[in-house]
Amino acid sequence: MAENKGPLDDLFPPAAAAPGPLDDLFPPASAAPGPLDDLFPPASAAPRTSVPAAEEDDEGVVESVGRGIVTAPISLAQGLVELGAIGLDSAFDTNTLRPVSDWFDEVKEGIEPTGNAGKIAEEVVGFGLGFIPIAGWLGRASHVAKGGRAVASSKFMKSAEQFGKTAAAKKLLTSRAGLFGTTAAATGAYEGIFSPDGRETLSDSVGVLPEALKTEAYTGQSGRSEAGRQLRNKMRQAAEASAMSAGFDTLLYGLGAGSREVAKLPVINETLSAGGRGVVNAFDLVGRGVAKVPGAQQAKEGFDKYFSSTRGADPTVVANIQDVEGLTKAQKNRAVKLITGYENTMKGALKEIKRQNGSRLSMEEAEKDIYNYLVGGLSDDAITSRYGPAVLRDVSKLVQQSTDLEDILVRQLEDVASKEELRLAGATAQVPFAPGVSVTGRGTAAREALNQIKALQQNRRAHLSRMFEVHQNPLKFYQELDENFMEQKPFQQAVEDLMRYNTRKNPQAFGSPENRANAERLILDIVGLGEIKPGVDPKAQINNRLSQIKRELGQTGGLANERQSLFRLADEMLISRKQLITEVPAVRAFMGEVTDPKALAINTLNNLAETTTAFDFYRNVVNPNTVGAGSALSRIREGARPLAIEVPNPAQMTPDEYASEVELLRQGGLTVDNLEDTLDLYGYKKLGEANPDSALGGRFGDLSGKFVPAEVYDNLTAPVTLTAHPVSQLASIVNQIKGLSQKQLIVPNVASRVRDFLGNQLMRVATGNAPSMYNQDYMGAAQVFLRGASNLNDEGLENLKFKLDAAGVTDSNILLNAIKQYQEEGSAVGAAQKTRKVIEKYEGLPVMKQVMSFFENVTDGVDGYSKATVLMGEEAKLNEMFKGASLNNPDDLGSALNWMQRNNLATRTRSEVLDFAAEEGRPSARLSPVEIIASDRTKAMMPTYSQIGTAVRALDRALPFGNFTSFASENIRNMSNILNLGLKELASAVDDDLIAEIGEERARALVRQTRAVGAQRLTGLLTVAAITPKAMVRASMNATGTTEEQMDRLHEEAADYLDGHDLVILDNDGEGKYQYVDLSYVAPYSFVTDAVQAGLRAYSERGRLDKSEADQLASGAWSSVSSLADPFASESIVFERIRDALPSEGFPGIGRGGVTSTGAKIYRDTDDYGTKVARGFFHVMDSLAPAYVKLAGEGKKGDIEPGRLTRAMMNTPGARGQDYNTYEELARQVTGFTPMELDLKKDFQFSGKEYAPRRSDAKTAANREILRADSTPADMISGWDNYLDTLYREQSKLYNSIQAARTLGLSDREIQINLVNKANLGSKEAGVIMRGEFYPGTASQEVLKDVMLQVREGRTRLTGVKDIPVRELMQLSKDRMLQPLAPELFRKRQAQYVDEAEPKPVPSQGGPLDDIFGGPDAAQGGPLGDLFSGASPAAPATGPMPAPVVPQATPATATATARTAPPAPALLGGDPISQARNAEISQRLSGQ
Repeated sequence: MAENKGPLDDLFPPAAAAPGPLDDLFPPASAAPGPLDDLFPPASAAPRTSVPAAEEDDEGVVESVGRGIVTAPISLAQGLVELGAIGLDSAFDTNTLRPVSDWFDEVKEGIEPTGNAGKIAEEVVGFGLGFIPIAGWLGRASHVAKGGRAVASSKFMKSAEQFGKTAAAKKLLTSRAGLFGTTAAATGAYEGIFSPDGRETLSDSVGVLPEALKTEAYTGQSGRSEAGRQLRNKMRQAAEASAMSAGFDTLLYGLGAGSREVAKLPVINETLSAGGRGVVNAFDLVGRGVAKVPGAQQAKEGFDKYFSSTRGADPTVVANIQDVEGLTKAQKNRAVKLITGYENTMKGALKEIKRQNGSRLSMEEAEKDIYNYLVGGLSDDAITSRYGPAVLRDVSKLVQQSTDLEDILVRQLEDVASKEELRLAGATAQVPFAPGVSVTGRGTAAREALNQIKALQQNRRAHLSRMFEVHQNPLKFYQELDENFMEQKPFQQAVEDLMRYNTRKNPQAFGSPENRANAERLILDIVGLGEIKPGVDPKAQINNRLSQIKRELGQTGGLANERQSLFRLADEMLISRKQLITEVPAVRAFMGEVTDPKALAINTLNNLAETTTAFDFYRNVVNPNTVGAGSALSRIREGARPLAIEVPNPAQMTPDEYASEVELLRQGGLTVDNLEDTLDLYGYKKLGEANPDSALGGRFGDLSGKFVPAEVYDNLTAPVTLTAHPVSQLASIVNQIKGLSQKQLIVPNVASRVRDFLGNQLMRVATGNAPSMYNQDYMGAAQVFLRGASNLNDEGLENLKFKLDAAGVTDSNILLNAIKQYQEEGSAVGAAQKTRKVIEKYEGLPVMKQVMSFFENVTDGVDGYSKATVLMGEEAKLNEMFKGASLNNPDDLGSALNWMQRNNLATRTRSEVLDFAAEEGRPSARLSPVEIIASDRTKAMMPTYSQIGTAVRALDRALPFGNFTSFASENIRNMSNILNLGLKELASAVDDDLIAEIGEERARALVRQTRAVGAQRLTGLLTVAAITPKAMVRASMNATGTTEEQMDRLHEEAADYLDGHDLVILDNDGEGKYQYVDLSYVAPYSFVTDAVQAGLRAYSERGRLDKSEADQLASGAWSSVSSLADPFASESIVFERIRDALPSEGFPGIGRGGVTSTGAKIYRDTDDYGTKVARGFFHVMDSLAPAYVKLAGEGKKGDIEPGRLTRAMMNTPGARGQDYNTYEELARQVTGFTPMELDLKKDFQFSGKEYAPRRSDAKTAANREILRADSTPADMISGWDNYLDTLYREQSKLYNSIQAARTLGLSDREIQINLVNKANLGSKEAGVIMRGEFYPGTASQEVLKDVMLQVREGRTRLTGVKDIPVRELMQLSKDRMLQPLAPELFRKRQAQYVDEAEPKPVPSQGGPLDDIFGGPDAAQGGPLGDLFSGASPAAPATGPMPAPVVPQATPATATATARTAPPAPALLGGDPISQARNAEISQRLSGQ
């Protein structure tokens, strides 16, 4: 039976059949070359060869630096030992020196750097190691010379203090010139002592420097001759080092002071000021214009509420609130110091006891004694006899601190009691209070508390009040109380002992039922469960008590708890204590007595500190601004915003006051009943409920029950916390894990800490406070943070620490506070609490805890030190301004301060909170006006956790997102504030009031000083944000021979996350291999500047792709916005890992199915379930491993692999052949920079691998359109046309990368090897694209075969086989064959080779596809044309393919002739609507 033959079988014959008409175009693998082989040479024309290994340099820049770091201490020791040998040889003419030098040279052989970078690193590190003790000695001497107390314990530092007391020291170390000279002399002495043989001076390599400083070479000398040579060289090193030190200090000072001094010159001063005023006025004009836009005011209020540091409240009120936090923290830190001091002294005492008599007293036994002493059980003599006077002294300091704070509380309670008694006396003398109103509440409670405290103070045997869990942590106490607690031993023991106590005078009544019942009832009353009676379920009463406590704490059953008071008033301190509690230990035990003396002391001191400070704030700072509701509403309607509103309350007002307020409300159409709703509409919120029976008045003191603006409420209350709700618990657990991950990755990271220090120093410069600018005591600030609060034994340093705490610039590190917030999220209840305990156990593992604590202290210390130096710099700057204007008396200073406030140069000049604290007996709490301004400026210009806006904090807590978004937001705020302050200083002007108060001459001098400071500040910001990074980049380009074009192309080829970053080139081999570092790691304002640069680079890159101006602008803007949004929208570290590991099935939109966001495979679909789980688990857990552990080993793609340091030490290459070097890894850690490498010989294949799947996806979409049963010919043509457009874009991108690789030094041969051999692109396709021409695809044989298969299977198709527009599809491809790619068009346009017209089609006089489709002459027919025109297929063409021609313009007449034939109706669709829709495609095909 004859085999059926389809209409396409002539086109695609079976494998054994005769060749088909397309086989000349697509020959089989074994066939002879096809007709396109002349145009696109096959892969064999360029034989596949492996990429040759790059020649290794003797020593890279980074390796050289690492070698220098290692060599430095060896050279240091060499110089010191050689100095001793010089003495011996000089004295005895021995030959000791030369062997010493030779031995050290042998030690350094193979280690010593050969490159300049390494030699510089060796010098710098060696100088740091050797000069640190000298600098410390000078700092200590300077501190004493300026009046500081001598407290050193080591002989070395004692000698510094002795020198500091001398007249010479006071002359040398208290002036800038003297300090510079002393430092220069010390630097010279260091170099003279530690400089090794062989080290050159600058004069050796710089010809213009003095000949006398050139070193003498070794020429075989020995004995005294060699000793003299090396001694003279050391003296040359010393002289040069002294000169450089003096020059460097002078230059550093001059860089900052120079701009300031120049800016004081009259003409320049006025010119700069005019420019500053112009900018400020322009901003004001824009602001006023925007304010007139409808809705602008509401938008501003919304922005302030969610993004500003004040949350929309009055800045002065917010500053006072922050002062309460700062003062409380200062007092708590002082308590920590006292506790630590006692603990250290006690440990020393126990060691001494063991040494003297061999007895072993444990710390637990000692602490029992100290606890008994604190609560009155032991006397002073008992402590002294057992542990020595030092222990008693330190414990007495704790007691004295408590007494001082108690004295403040006594005065506060006395004030409450007296005023309440006077108020009540006045009220009852006139008109009695309303029936049922208590007249003995708050005043009586205050008086009782006073009597209790005074009784304790009079009985000095009891130094501190006992504390109990039932009062300190009632939620925990009742949650742990079992429903059968009355039958359990702790309660029964308490009852037994209380019965015995009650019947101590009548033992016969001990066992009576009445005595037991009384004892049980008394204990239940003491713990707040007095409602439990016979027949009442204890569990119900415990739950009732828990519910009451939760309501008081704002805990709800929803997803989040209510906001609570930011400050805690510890009213449990004032609870009246029954004598029986003191006498019956079992009752105390049942109540949860806190018996740890350190816990008792710290809780007592903290409660007293926070309570007294917050109570003062509520009562004396905010409460005086309280307005009655009636008056307040009138003022609100007039546009005012009263700070606090009191609702009429007969329990808190006299009858006359109450009646007057009610009348005012009635006049306004309101009553007491609807008042709260009205206040709510005006944006006021109630601060808890007033408690008339509490001495403190309620949770908000005197503000309890009053209404404040919502923005003030937000500042006075802590953010909402998560609850026990299942969703909240899940959120809490995820946030805790997020915090752990970020903490382990970032905090214990040496390189990150180095970057912290460098970045903070740059921020100091940007604020206008460069080192050595004002001769501040930075060494004192360094000691505060290096030694820690607990080890400060200098009164001056202690006061400095207290001031810094009160100013709010310590313990404000964004990183640590954000992590702390994550880890405390909802961790008090449920599964989240258990998760927190597991995390605490993990973090408490041996070594890990100590390592983390060390790094946390370093992180916080570096942050605090930097802010302290900025604060001190601002203080010195202001003092110098006033001094320069001859403002010496308080009145003149007051006038200057008022002028600063009028010009918005200072928000405030005093702190009401700190002033009240000082008046109450805390003298060190008061800050001067200059210190207040300086502290406010520091918090405005430096990253500070308390200044972060509400929305940013919330985003930081958002589960999947946020990689320290708070730092990014602070980056913007700090930079804006520096710019704003600098411009205002520059624009400052004299006003009439200032002239009238201090005189015209001094007024103008003050303004000149202020403008100069503004110029200096703006210079610092410009230097750090723009000049320094650009200068470093330019210098690196010059040093490595990197061109501007290469730099642009490097940015294109670098990783996406480096968009806009400043890259410093370390090495450029000229053959496509670059090593560079990213400055954004340390540049403090890179978050803002990188976004701008990313936009500019995106604009430029789109231009190279020949995009329109609109497209370039849009791309640039989007790139900038994306860069700014990245920290806010990017996934958190651990959530990203979880998504990678989760399967895509079952977790749609969440799981990535074992593929990372960069495309790396964690596990494969073919892996078994256990393998997938294991590899996913390792991938997630790697994000929780400490950074220092990852140096040894890390999880990658689901496996545990050697870390960088392990690979370097074991000489193990990376997965992609990367080499690791021990010296390079050391340099990474010490410098804080991570070198990155672009090696196009290895990596350019990825450009081809990125292109290939995108090309395939585009063609698959077009083929799918052809295969669809309901596709019309017009749909097929449209789909194919879209495919060609997409392919053109992708090939243009690939060609742009090819051009970039060429610019960066990669040869065409290497490019072809990467594209063809490694990325598996066809050699023809790669060759055409490398020429900058378009290589379009053709409708594949397989697709046409699939169509035929559908017909054979009898499937219904809208378009018949003969109606498939194969000719038109091929013509579309033919028309665009060899079209110049977009970058090539851009290049030609830039070179003015072609005009701005659209790219011309391939000329019609014949091309590489004409043998198949026929030429423009209708008489010529190709094989496909015959097939689909109804004629018999022509014999396949066998001749060679004509060579391609260069694209050129086609005459208009020829084009018109060739494209006037109307299209077949089937091409436009099967109905009028489809025909109309596809008319444009038809016109494009016909050229009409």
